[in-house]
Amino acid sequence: FFVFSKKEMVFLNRYSFITFVCFTFWSLFSFPYAFNKEEVFLYGSKFLIFFTSILVIQSTLKELDLKNKNFVLIIISMLLVEIIWINSIFFERFNIAGGRDMGLRAFTGNINITGIALLLKIPFLIYGVNEFKGMIKKVLVIIFPFAIFTVLLMGSRLTNLLVICLIIGFTFYYVVSRGSIIKGKTVIIFGISTLIAVVTNNYLFEKSSINVIERSTNIITKSTDQRIRFYKQALNHIIQNPLFGTGAGNWKIQSLIYDNEYLTDYIVPYQVHNDFLQTAAELGIVGFFLRFSLYFIILFFLFKNLKNILIGDNLLLYLLAPFLIFLIDSFFNFPQDRPIMLITTQVIISVIFLNIKGLTFFKSYNVKKPVIIILLLLSVPLIYLTQIVYKSFVNQNHLIVGMIQDSYYLSEDEVYNINSKFPSIGATTIPMETYKANYLFNKGIMIDTMFEMVDVGNSKNPYIYSGLPVKAVFHLRKENLDSAKFYAEKAFKAISDNKVHFNLYTDILAATKDTLGLKEAYNYLKKPTRPEFTRKYLTHMNSIKDNLNTEDSTLIEELYNKKGISELGDVLKIINQVGKKNVFDGIEAAEEAEGFYILKNYKYAARLFEKAIKLNPREIAYYDNAANSYMKLGNNQKAITILLKAIDFLETTGKTEYLLSILYYDEG
Repeated sequence: FFVFSKKEMVFLNRYSFITFVCFTFWSLFSFPYAFNKEEVFLYGSKFLIFFTSILVIQSTLKELDLKNKNFVLIIISMLLVEIIWINSIFFERFNIAGGRDMGLRAFTGNINITGIALLLKIPFLIYGVNEFKGMIKKVLVIIFPFAIFTVLLMGSRLTNLLVICLIIGFTFYYVVSRGSIIKGKTVIIFGISTLIAVVTNNYLFEKSSINVIERSTNIITKSTDQRIRFYKQALNHIIQNPLFGTGAGNWKIQSLIYDNEYLTDYIVPYQVHNDFLQTAAELGIVGFFLRFSLYFIILFFLFKNLKNILIGDNLLLYLLAPFLIFLIDSFFNFPQDRPIMLITTQVIISVIFLNIKGLTFFKSYNVKKPVIIILLLLSVPLIYLTQIVYKSFVNQNHLIVGMIQDSYYLSEDEVYNINSKFPSIGATTIPMETYKANYLFNKGIMIDTMFEMVDVGNSKNPYIYSGLPVKAVFHLRKENLDSAKFYAEKAFKAISDNKVHFNLYTDILAATKDTLGLKEAYNYLKKPTRPEFTRKYLTHMNSIKDNLNTEDSTLIEELYNKKGISELGDVLKIINQVGKKNVFDGIEAAEEAEGFYILKNYKYAARLFEKAIKLNPREIAYYDNAANSYMKLGNNQKAITILLKAIDFLETTGKTEYLLSILYYDEG
């Protein structure tokens, strides 16, 4: 439309146009030294799409020439739709005792994103309350507490704290400006609405993890420690690689090197949770400057000329607030990688540039037609690349769901036809070729070319080690136990706190009855050890050894005392106390006794059940069955003696007391 019409296309300003172009080329320049070349092209194409989107957004806004109040009404309407959407889900799934409900993410992929996306629009609601009159203002005042309640409902600490910062910021501005821009009533309405939302949240979620007071004051958490660790890792990498970094889009792989000792299963850091540090870590100081200098220059000019700017346009104060929220969020999360955040923010920045008059820096840059045509031509391959990436995510879902549900419904040809070259790694950085090889293997397809697929996958991400277990299981099926052990051990030593790696390696050790190897593997795990790993280790040791040693007995006690542990802890504890042979001999005696009981030979049944008690005095069923046999013989006193002994020494199930009450009744 803009190419073939007489309309002009504009960009933020000349400086931003130059830095955006230079940043795109600088990111592509990282191709030679990046771990994963495909990710560089993905990053560059994503940024080029972003670049084109800003051009279209600002040109469209300039052409529309919306009045401030109309623009604000559009934003508030979007906010209202989101509030209704989220709260309808909330009331449908209402659970006071529950924690953060990921279903409330609504129009985004994450409730933290939803929280910030809502908060970006709150300043426009404040503007509406401040500037509109009559019925519209009354409606906005009613909406206000619901809007704040919905923001707090997301349970994001950062969002909660930013709500407080907004109140403080607008109150401070009102005091300083003496009400020249924002009215005192507006600040009071904001404060009262927030108070209503906080009180309601605290009442509804008094004992929940999303209680706004508890969550906002409890900032020292595992998540905080994790972020600090990520920041240190990124800073360390920037110091070591100040000029070039690790390559565009490649921090997700680089982070595996730094965070190896903290990795759990195939959960990877992926993001630094600080866009400024991540950009510098991936593209060096030059890339950081090209990417973010525009934002800092905008802030500099806005604050330097704030009084003069606000004389002409009150809306700019309310545009500054969401812009600052976006930058603060960039310090703690990764909004630069979230399209909904980027687009919303770029609309706000575009409106800022279009509304500031008299400052040369904010003068829009008219893009020449040849540049527009080039961008139009580039959009064709960009659309194609986007389609490829989308298909890749769909296919990844097929491969992952198949493995999770043990339902391998794709045919061999369909698996081979899945594009694994672009992108070459999945959403969790596991190589696509490894996904495909594992899927084929689980379909029962055993061909040597699978090794080549795994090797190709390893070259795309050598630090996730997901291909090693595939090779190990392949050799197991071929009955090459030594080779299977080699690859399984290599995977386990690379990332030990990984359920797949630990289970596979210990299964092989147990098959070879290598108790020393099992002990070494268990001790190699980081502490505190995951309960499921302890269960697995003790199960294997119990299957090999007649009796467990003192050290293993201590582990059983720890397992037994942990809340939520399965019956395995009870079983192992009994075996450890009475001995494995006695447990199995007791089972054999009890089974023989049941046969005599069925034949109504209660005398032999009673003797055999008592024999089972002597072999394994920790099994309550033996006591109940022995007593029941003596009851059939009319020897109530003997039955009572057995049941009382059981009550004194064991945890009963209720049946013991039931039998005892019958006996006492019969005895008068």
